[in-house]
Amino acid sequence: MASMATSIGVPAGLLTPSLVTGGYLGSAIGSAAKSIGEATDMSPSFVRYLHQTGVLFGMTGMFSSWFRTPITAVVIAYELTGVYSLVLPIMLCNYLSSALISLVYEKDVTEHMMERAGVSAEGAHFELTDAITEAKPVEHYDEDYHS
Repeated sequence: MASMATSIGVPAGLLTPSLVTGGYLGSAIGSAAKSIGEATDMSPSFVRYLHQTGVLFGMTGMFSSWFRTPITAVVIAYELTGVYSLVLPIMLCNYLSSALISLVYEKDVTEHMMERAGVSAEGAHFELTDAITEAKPVEHYDEDYHS
């Protein structure tokens, strides 16, 4: 529902649809790998591992390609599973998905939504040095408040 709402311009969450869509895609690929593994007499634990990691790789790969935030997807994967040994393969998957989608689309989902709403992100960067130089000293000092 949220995916359809977003596609027609209605405000909705994007995080969950990206994870669910990626999970479905990863599950399909993991099921195909599972079928191949069963046909080639691989160990049942390894075949089950292929399917489970396929779901996780799909979720994080889709998330990082939608938002172009591969490190955030790694953190989400680690929070979901608690398996530290998958961090490096997931990181590789995320960077590959971000790089491949960047070849097709220049902007991520949020930039497309901003563009659709008529908000321009051009020149909207904020420099910390600008904030420091524009800071003004406090004119008065309230002794009752600071005592």
